[in-house]
Amino acid sequence: MFKVIYKKKIIIQFLVILILLFSLTGLAFAQKKFVSFATGGTSGTYFPIGGGMAELVNKYIPNIEANVEVTGASLENMRLLDKNEAQFAQANSSAGYLAYYGKDVFEKKMNILACFNMHPSVIQFVTPVNSGINSIKDFKGKKVCVGPAGGTTYVSAYDIFDIAGLKTEDFDSNYLTKVDGIQAMKDGLIDVLVVSSSVPNPAITDISTTRNIKFIPVEKEVTDALTEIKPYYLSGKIEAGSYRGVDHDIPCVVVWNVVFCNADLDEDLVYQFIKVWYEHRDYLVNVHPICRYMTLEVATDVPIPMHPGAEKYFREIGVIK
Repeated sequence: MFKVIYKKKIIIQFLVILILLFSLTGLAFAQKKFVSFATGGTSGTYFPIGGGMAELVNKYIPNIEANVEVTGASLENMRLLDKNEAQFAQANSSAGYLAYYGKDVFEKKMNILACFNMHPSVIQFVTPVNSGINSIKDFKGKKVCVGPAGGTTYVSAYDIFDIAGLKTEDFDSNYLTKVDGIQAMKDGLIDVLVVSSSVPNPAITDISTTRNIKFIPVEKEVTDALTEIKPYYLSGKIEAGSYRGVDHDIPCVVVWNVVFCNADLDEDLVYQFIKVWYEHRDYLVNVHPICRYMTLEVATDVPIPMHPGAEKYFREIGVIK
């Protein structure tokens, strides 16, 4: 009888230990936070940069599991943040501005805030050398790939076209991703490809190896008029030598890319993330050299209010007085 009771006691103790272990494991799992980074297509700059940011978070911040989401880019990312389906996202400053204030393509104000300024994107108009197109006005009657419907490339393109006196009904709009747009140009299916990205863009470099291309400049009076009414745009240039066949600077329009987040995120969480990213900025530069523009000098030049966690970090290091 004693042996039976003793064995039962051991079994009960063993079960109690198992229950405790499962409880602790479940508690640890429950405490772990899952964070999603909305990026863009795999051929753009957002995706690798977002991957690097997620890797840093997973390595240096405990109880966080960060993952990267492939998306249609800026406009879609703003909607994902608003619904809290993504917690952080990269997007053009124009998208953030329009989303925060609920203008143009957004039916209402999105629940977002800014984290920091990251890197510039150049609006590039690419066409075959023999297309007969030499100015934006020459796009009339042509097939123009203005970028995917979920991104802001087409928004920037239409903003420029409007100032230049070109209406959407004047040309045939094609809403293709960068990859599909490049292939369409290779196949001779479109006349103009609009790309908003860093320079040089790998996709444009790729097409320049198989076809002779040129870039259509944005005239100074167009850029001046655009930046006056939409301050998130800046004047810039595609420098000579950036691509094969580009032997002189090409005037263009530039828009900065910003890291945004859901406005309801915990202040300390946002603070920790930004602290990790800036303390390991060199790693992000290795992931993509465009991150060299991620400097403290431009960090707070964002188009909308910053998240309190971001303000806390930049105030702590003296960027915000």
